Amino acid sequence: MPSLFSMKYKIFPLFIFIFIIFLLPVFSQAEPSQYGKIIAEKALNEKIYDERMWYVLMEYKKPAGRKLRSLVDDEKFFLAENGKYSPKDELEATILALFDNDLSKNDDNSHPVCVFAGRREWLVERLDIDRNKLPEKSCTKYNEFKKKMDPASVTVIFPFMYLKNPASMFGHTMLRINNSSNDSLTSYSVTFAADMPEDVNGIEYVTLGLFGGYFGYFTIKEYYKTIFEYGNMENRDIWEYDLNLTKDETIKLFNHLWEMQGIGSDYYFFDENCSYNMLMLLESARPDLYLSTSILWEAPTDTIKKIKKSGLIDNKKYRPSHIKILEIYSKGLPNKAVTLAQDVAKGKKTIDDINNSNYSVEEKAAIYDLAIEAMRFNFLQKEYLTEQIVKEYQAATINILANRAKLGVVSHKKIDEPGSPDEGHNITRISIGVGAENFKDFYTEAGFKLGFHDLDDIDKGFIQNSQLSVLDVNVRWNTRTNEVTVPEAALLKFSSYSPVSRMTKSLSWKIEAAGEERDYKNGSFFTPYIRGGVGVTFAGGGFSSWIMADVDLAFSEGYNPYWTGLGFGGDIGLMYSFIGGKFLARGYYRYFVLDNLGAEFGGSFGYTIPVTQNNSIEIKYAYKNHWEIENHDIGLSWRFYF
Repeated sequence: MPSLFSMKYKIFPLFIFIFIIFLLPVFSQAEPSQYGKIIAEKALNEKIYDERMWYVLMEYKKPAGRKLRSLVDDEKFFLAENGKYSPKDELEATILALFDNDLSKNDDNSHPVCVFAGRREWLVERLDIDRNKLPEKSCTKYNEFKKKMDPASVTVIFPFMYLKNPASMFGHTMLRINNSSNDSLTSYSVTFAADMPEDVNGIEYVTLGLFGGYFGYFTIKEYYKTIFEYGNMENRDIWEYDLNLTKDETIKLFNHLWEMQGIGSDYYFFDENCSYNMLMLLESARPDLYLSTSILWEAPTDTIKKIKKSGLIDNKKYRPSHIKILEIYSKGLPNKAVTLAQDVAKGKKTIDDINNSNYSVEEKAAIYDLAIEAMRFNFLQKEYLTEQIVKEYQAATINILANRAKLGVVSHKKIDEPGSPDEGHNITRISIGVGAENFKDFYTEAGFKLGFHDLDDIDKGFIQNSQLSVLDVNVRWNTRTNEVTVPEAALLKFSSYSPVSRMTKSLSWKIEAAGEERDYKNGSFFTPYIRGGVGVTFAGGGFSSWIMADVDLAFSEGYNPYWTGLGFGGDIGLMYSFIGGKFLARGYYRYFVLDNLGAEFGGSFGYTIPVTQNNSIEIKYAYKNHWEIENHDIGLSWRFYF
């Protein structure tokens, strides 16, 4: 039987082994946790929770008359219970979480060291933290994501306005994080958008969008898919603005983007929208920019101008939509040649029809070029692509290119760049004017428009022949009668006068919810109305003209006892830009039914003269005949955009 002494010496090495394997790591972890408490105390003493970068990373804002809060509305983003409202509490909780060695949080991807890369890197740099004392985590997902995106530089992307989609009527702002090879197509685009059901109705869409009823999230996808969606499917021009951020600044932006993945914030159409969130991302790269400072409205075009004013833009590039490319390639070709190219692209005719035609070699080369672009356009419009469709497209393209090469003609197609968004006027407008009604009643007038662009505004930087007007009010003082009236006010006026071309057969349309002073046999009354119309627009030689049928539903005591007027008619118009300004003339006629008064008709013409980018002068004459009551109005106004 072994003695007690010998058993003690046999058990002692076993105890040492157990201590080394199981207990020593626990004691060794105490030192970093204590170190984390020291770092937290240092941070609180230095009050770095009040520093600009901490506010940027946490998106803290203090709107006028309201307490400080973070614009992030997702609980997963905060580590302190009161973190949304307390920068101090969130800072302390973040530092302690970074040094948390609780074995239950030992997942290599879910630990705060991996999840909050933006905060981690700033705190390490700001507080001179010893990285070796942070918990050892491989952060596999973060590293794989960083390797995939390979962040080297940043480009701001602006897809132009898209009038067929209310969410895109004012344009869109996104970023492209360029890889180190500077290949734009294989780089990744970053956008912020509301998460909404596909079958949402219009009323719900507008209501929830205005009052923050949707959550918005950052999404990332390959840039070539972005071009496909915006440039090919929606036929929108795209402007690309390369920024002068350094690689280190780009990585700071990337780290903040990483910790915002899957984090939701209330989405508002007017302020906390895609543009506003892009500006906050840019601030995380260079916090002294102060870009996200809007009070009422963060419009995408204003975002571009802010970025330009901050000195961030190195250069810009125009990427025309595919429809515009087709129109450029068809320019100069006769109608039959354009039809031939389209038929070849659709497979209705073959390349032999081009080769055997009577066109010149130069014209045949142009027909081939148009057929190639038309074929690519048709291919990209397909909703579903099978392997067979792809093979047929590739074979047909190679065949056309081979025959095109035999002609030995070099194509020189020049794409004229339109005005870029940073060159357009600002969206909010005030105006002051003078004039006379019926050549005797002189008046002064003041107006305010929240946004965005009118038919009589200078088109540079906006969609030509379009109107997107929101909250537009004019107030007039008659100096003879001393009366103050509202001759016109609009809740919204949306219209698109897109010209019909050989490549597109789009209809023109308008939707208006507004009011105006109308003359009746029993007096003049402010008359609210809803108006909608559809028609066609033709363009050529710098002119644009349209004809449109419309319906007018109006409400006033000047109508029948039911205060309702229903008019059918239409309007015609002509626009022409010359000598730097813009001429606009239009006329209308409507006949009112429902036992009402009869017809109203009139017309106007005016010329807008740009003085500076955000100042212009308008000269205008208007004639109205409402139920045989005539009114002449001539005026001069100065407009300032801000």
